[in-house]
Amino acid sequence: MKHLLVFLLIGLCLACQDDTDRIIQTNLPDEALQLFDVSSVLGETTPLASFSFSDFRNLSSENLPGCPLIELDLNLQQVLLNYDERGDCEGEPNHSRKGKILIDFSNQSGLVRKLFYYENYSFESYQLQGIREFTQSTLSNFTETFENLRLESEQNLGFTISGEFTHQIKRNSFIPQSITSSGNLTGRNPAGRTLRLNIATPKFTELRCYAQDQILPMAGIETWWVGRGESSEVSYRISFEKESECSVQAFAQLPDGRRLRLIN
Repeated sequence: MKHLLVFLLIGLCLACQDDTDRIIQTNLPDEALQLFDVSSVLGETTPLASFSFSDFRNLSSENLPGCPLIELDLNLQQVLLNYDERGDCEGEPNHSRKGKILIDFSNQSGLVRKLFYYENYSFESYQLQGIREFTQSTLSNFTETFENLRLESEQNLGFTISGEFTHQIKRNSFIPQSITSSGNLTGRNPAGRTLRLNIATPKFTELRCYAQDQILPMAGIETWWVGRGESSEVSYRISFEKESECSVQAFAQLPDGRRLRLIN
């Protein structure tokens, strides 16, 4: 009986040690980079929502990062951005994109609604799957909602996220100049851990830099929380800092206090 108790105690100790190891061995820089990837992939197409259907009629491919072929359906009020075919642009884009984005415009009770459908769309190593809904109440203000949006990486890392955001557009002579974004996000990471995001300081994106394929905001702070077990979380703070004209650096404050540069 004594021997049995000894073996049980050893087994329990090993199980506890395994749980502890899983927590200790979490690579904080890698986890921060994953959160940065989610932020980048999600934010990369957000500025497209600042354009009206009329704006797209006047845009050329060189005005959009990735230089997609722009196709308009005037009857259905739809815009198709085809990244599998390049428009008339010089040079190569900074980032890799494939697939298509269909933007469906509708007007209901004075509100302009834009639905983003991602059709085999990928940005760098991530594919985006799902629908995002943007509702514009005024020329300068709109909200965004999405549920169970899926991000899949080439390494089979999957994120499922839902969010609510508000965006403000600054215009000059009715032409969009910048977009300021804030809001919250929840979801799960590839390990099944819970995710929470709050944009503590609104993210500011200049559309002239966005046209040059600078997809990161010029300013802003994100706070992320990642679950650890049933009742604990660790937090990351990602900040965007303008270095020079259309040049940005991003840094992460890790849970252990270290500061990590996210862009080499």
